[in-house]
Amino acid sequence: MTNAFMGLELNQSDLRGAAVLVHPGPDSEVLVGQRRTVLLLGIHSAELMLGLSAASTFSQAERAIAQARALMLIDGINPALPSDGLGVVLGYLN
Repeated sequence: MTNAFMGLELNQSDLRGAAVLVHPGPDSEVLVGQRRTVLLLGIHSAELMLGLSAASTFSQAERAIAQARALMLIDGINPALPSDGLGVVLGYLN
């Protein structure tokens, strides 16, 4: 759970919405621990998409991502994701 979570326990509605998967490459020091993938959940999807629609509204996307209600840390190698640089994938959890 993140600071944006307001409740006692997570339920399905807290996880529903846009999701952002962030996966660092092998030489990246962006996230703690090598090969750790972070999945941010429960993002307000309309705000995120509006923020990504133009460079002038990107701060709105940043705010939406910062308000993710939960995150999941995944350790290990995921061969489906980029092996160099930083991989970012947007999705939706219904």
